[in-house]
Amino acid sequence: MSPKPRLVVAAPGDGPNAQAQARGKLFERLVSTYLTLMGYKELDLRVKYAGMEIDVEGTHGVTGHRLYAECKCYSDPVDSPMLQAFYGKYMLRWQKDSRCEGLFVALRGLNGSALGLYRDEIVPAPSGTVALKTGEDVTDALEQSGEVSFPPEMSPIIGSVGESELLYTDKGIFFIRYVIPSGSGVASAFALYDSKGNVTDDEPTASFVRTAHPTLRDFSILDAVSTGESVPAAPVKPPLVVEVIKSSAPFEYQFPASPEFFVGRRDARAAVSAFADAVLMGKTNNRSLLLHANSGWGKSSFILAIAQDLTEKGHCVVALDTRTADSAQYAMAVVRYVLDKFGRQMSDAGGTNAITGFVGAADRLVSLGERLGAQNRLLVVFLDQFEGVFNYPELLRHLRDMVLRLQESGAKVILGFSWKTDMVGSTHDFPYQMRDDIETASRQFHLDAFSQVETDGMLTQLEKELGRQLRRDLRFLLSEFSQGYPWLLKKLCAHVLTQCQGGETQANMANRLNVKQLFDEDLAGLAPKELEALRRVAGSGPLSAGDLEQEGLSADLLESLIHRRLLVRVGTKYHVYWDIFRDYLVTGALPVSENYLLRVSAGCAMAALKSLAEHGGTMDVSAFQKATHRKGGSYFNLVRDLRLMGLAELSGQDVVLKVPYAAEGPDRQRLRDHLQDRMRRNRMARRVVDKLGSVAGVSLQAIALLLKESCPYVTAIDKTWLLYAKCLAGWLDAADLAIWDRLQKLLRNYDSTKGLRDRALWVASRRMDVSTPRVQYSAILRVADRLAQARLTGGGINLRDISRSTVSKSLWTMEDMGFIDRVPTGLIFTKLGLVFIDDKSRRDDLFRTTALKNPIYSQFVDLLGKHGATGVSNSTLAAELKQVLRCEWRDGTARTAVKIMMNWARLLGQIPAGYRKLAKPLAKRPDSHGMMPLFPETPHDGRDGQSD
Repeated sequence: MSPKPRLVVAAPGDGPNAQAQARGKLFERLVSTYLTLMGYKELDLRVKYAGMEIDVEGTHGVTGHRLYAECKCYSDPVDSPMLQAFYGKYMLRWQKDSRCEGLFVALRGLNGSALGLYRDEIVPAPSGTVALKTGEDVTDALEQSGEVSFPPEMSPIIGSVGESELLYTDKGIFFIRYVIPSGSGVASAFALYDSKGNVTDDEPTASFVRTAHPTLRDFSILDAVSTGESVPAAPVKPPLVVEVIKSSAPFEYQFPASPEFFVGRRDARAAVSAFADAVLMGKTNNRSLLLHANSGWGKSSFILAIAQDLTEKGHCVVALDTRTADSAQYAMAVVRYVLDKFGRQMSDAGGTNAITGFVGAADRLVSLGERLGAQNRLLVVFLDQFEGVFNYPELLRHLRDMVLRLQESGAKVILGFSWKTDMVGSTHDFPYQMRDDIETASRQFHLDAFSQVETDGMLTQLEKELGRQLRRDLRFLLSEFSQGYPWLLKKLCAHVLTQCQGGETQANMANRLNVKQLFDEDLAGLAPKELEALRRVAGSGPLSAGDLEQEGLSADLLESLIHRRLLVRVGTKYHVYWDIFRDYLVTGALPVSENYLLRVSAGCAMAALKSLAEHGGTMDVSAFQKATHRKGGSYFNLVRDLRLMGLAELSGQDVVLKVPYAAEGPDRQRLRDHLQDRMRRNRMARRVVDKLGSVAGVSLQAIALLLKESCPYVTAIDKTWLLYAKCLAGWLDAADLAIWDRLQKLLRNYDSTKGLRDRALWVASRRMDVSTPRVQYSAILRVADRLAQARLTGGGINLRDISRSTVSKSLWTMEDMGFIDRVPTGLIFTKLGLVFIDDKSRRDDLFRTTALKNPIYSQFVDLLGKHGATGVSNSTLAAELKQVLRCEWRDGTARTAVKIMMNWARLLGQIPAGYRKLAKPLAKRPDSHGMMPLFPETPHDGRDGQSD
């Protein structure tokens, strides 16, 4: 007799949330129907969590006893905390009414701990009565009431009968019977019946059922004719299951490394092996493991190495490439593959290998695990490249259920998952909940970037292949360019191996090595059709041969790309050989950030560029070494950094300038733009700049720590890391991406939209703490105009025709006014300063308002008002100002200050009427924004408003 069908509440909807809401309303109707069939009335339903939970109170129609019930419509069994919480709430009601009945309805039943709690604690309890009901009980009630009638048995000629489901929908109740077609071992078809057990196959009904229950989309439907005894169901081709392909050589970077070529990860391998031992000995409840790592960090290679480790211990292990997964049936196909591969080893010859459905697939794994456990062995199934499964929510749902079933059973089975951390983040997009369920149930392991020890191990392996040692500079560059990416290091090593076998010298490779060249070499020599096919696969994801042939791309063309190792075939799909290369094809940009440490200061590099520029852009090596006073390792570091930054290169025996050098002017701007571009590509430089966006400044110690964390493949003492940090700070300053304060040893943020950098800018140190006005207003306006021009053009500040003294005093005054903050070789504009510089129509008002906040000028304006009717001489004002301020100015200093402040007051319209007759007439001039001044300026000595 066929097992009872599993009850499924199914509903269509525009998106997961809408579908959940619709299922909730259906579950509410089902609960009401079921409780009514059980004899309860006056039902009060309180719905929670989109209908997945319903609290019910009611009264039994015969006994009059009160009912308190909780009903759960979750996709997995209910755990003990939920049952315990319900029981506590029920007992509070029972203490008030001892005739109160408790009812707990869980469509998917209880897990092991909850079932134990119910049997051991709730059933034997002397007080209260709590009944447990599952989906089977609800189904029985519907059948006994006549709501549904189950169909007759199916003829074995059609195929083997699999599992069945009872679909409760808003268009009625339907019976689903899964079928294993003759000649197939996996359920891949289904028969559809109405609530009275009659076959139905009309297209609208079938379409609705598939929409409401998406798992059925991956199954063919049997029509009414084929359910007869004469026409069998046609077998459906099951999803393809393939194992992870191994490399055949140490540096065959197109495939994961075979265990015999695997390097490093000793601690991680030991940790996974210890977890497997814990499962075998029953010391952990976890029955799944999850491997996290970014793209290119060697997950697939690690899985193959672990599979080898566990196989050598006698366990049954298989590593599968899930990129062939494209339907929910893949979950059953995996189990069938495992049965075919290991069934004989598991002493399972007596059973059938047919997979009757998703529940049956999980049960078969549990059964296999029990047999292996008796032999003190494990079954371990790794599902690699799992991020693609997130595109198939129904498949993910069944694999999640399989994980929970294994965990509940305690079987000696481990399901292993690996996905890319940088592709599957902490987003809350569907199907994040099922993904998180797998994460929660799994023992998690993380792979980090390669350490220096692991990097050295692979480089030693390269030396064995070459038959000789690597040059120190080439070894250093391979380590640094790889950035701790095992895959990138393997690709770099493959490049060096190929070049050396072709007769290239290590010295030339050290001078020309760069990451972009590696990807360009992959594409070199491709015909346009081949390049088109490659980019088509990269842009659209895995494609079948049929998909590509529809685009006019022949099988021979695909085979040529496979022969060149640019495409790999996984099952029936074609993939670009690696994610990083795929990204390069799609974007045209380097898929990984540059990640190198600069050893030479920016000042030394600029001096070297200056020498090259003075010699016409080219110098032979000996002359360059003499000019820069560098030999040996220091010369190597200088040339290396110049080449990494794209500033110069070695060409034969010459050092050649690549970027025009100038201390100022347009070429200086081009040099700055070039430096900014190169530094933004550097991952470590970018991390430092990003950090500056959230803090006022970063110390050398903080930069050193960041560099150390970013370069696990480099070993250095703390003092050396500080030198690297200081060097990077100088380069960021040279690129105008930050400001390096040498006195404070602090790297500060620099925003080009709010400041100006000019290495020719000279500002004298202040000799007074008191903010005494020391330059005429017209000079300040003149300097402000030059700053506005520099902001507009993005070039240097043109102050050549203004004396240094006037520039310094003007900037001091603007700083006192709160318009600017001075920084080394530049200045930063405040919000008020940006308005003062850019909006000439508001300058006078802003200056007038802020000037009155200066205590000296404020006292001066008060004195002007005191003598406003008649006015007094500058000497009198100077004497009175000294007395009011109680300062020890010399008489000449006081008169000069008064003279300047009088200039401010006249141009700002703050002179009382009594002083106008004392002013000496001057030829009027337009002010800075084209308006005639209200009062003529006081005469000056022709030194741009400079005062003594």
